[in-house]
Amino acid sequence: MLAALLAVTFWRVLFGGEAFFYRDYGFLGYPFAHFHRECFWSGDFFPLWNPYVNCGAPFLAQWNTLCLYPGALIYLLLPLPWSLGFFCVAHLFLGGMGMRALAERWTGSRFGAAVAGVAFVFSGLVLGCVIYPNYLVALGWMPWVALATRRAWQEGGRSLVLAALAGAMQMLSGAPEIILLTWGFLAALLVVDWVQGPKSKVQSLSAQASSGEQGKSSLTPALSRWEREGTSTRAGASEAPLASPPVEDPAPKSERASLNPSQPTSPPLPAGEGRGEGGSVLLFTAPLRQLALDFGL
Repeated sequence: MLAALLAVTFWRVLFGGEAFFYRDYGFLGYPFAHFHRECFWSGDFFPLWNPYVNCGAPFLAQWNTLCLYPGALIYLLLPLPWSLGFFCVAHLFLGGMGMRALAERWTGSRFGAAVAGVAFVFSGLVLGCVIYPNYLVALGWMPWVALATRRAWQEGGRSLVLAALAGAMQMLSGAPEIILLTWGFLAALLVVDWVQGPKSKVQSLSAQASSGEQGKSSLTPALSRWEREGTSTRAGASEAPLASPPVEDPAPKSERASLNPSQPTSPPLPAGEGRGEGGSVLLFTAPLRQLALDFGL
């Protein structure tokens, strides 16, 4: 969407054979690019002196010539004036995509991030810098520097290399005002993260403690019910022989068999069943079955 908006806005520069020319673009931006391109194709890749400015002026040592910026290969290799206009529009797209990535990382909203990217590109400050190619380069790298640098101090590792590369690309633009603005913002952001860092750790620890207390409280009713049932079972097993002693039938075994011949006599229980060892098995299996039902096993 951003590429389409830029193509519609600057279609005369990209496809219509026209070029930027207003103010410093025509006085400094285009002449510097033209001189650098002429020197480049003549074998002087990094010219030290520009004899066409007043009585002569340093070129490589001047901060706004983009002489060491790698992206300058766009207009050094492609024909002017179209290549310099494409160079400026490409850095508008670079800045918009960087602001989109930065906003999406901070907010988590893809729609909001897209709106932020478009708003950044078409803001008055950014569009006003189209006449200053080196300022446009610095603005294009600004959100990427903020994104990579914050990731570097939060995560470390490979993010440090990406932050160094993004910072170096912005430094090579030669726009000290935009560079100072970027790193001033990052310094303020670092202070905010440093202040909020202990608070976030305390909040995470308190959340873990509260989740542990909730888990413990959810297990307490089941454990207490299991203990009560186990106590009542043990009490019943221990008091049953005392409360109901066996009653002996006064009739002899032969007379009881003759009174009801169809009823078979039950075999004697082996040792360990009923009371004694069998009671201890029932004593411990009943609470375990109840605990399994409580936990859905």
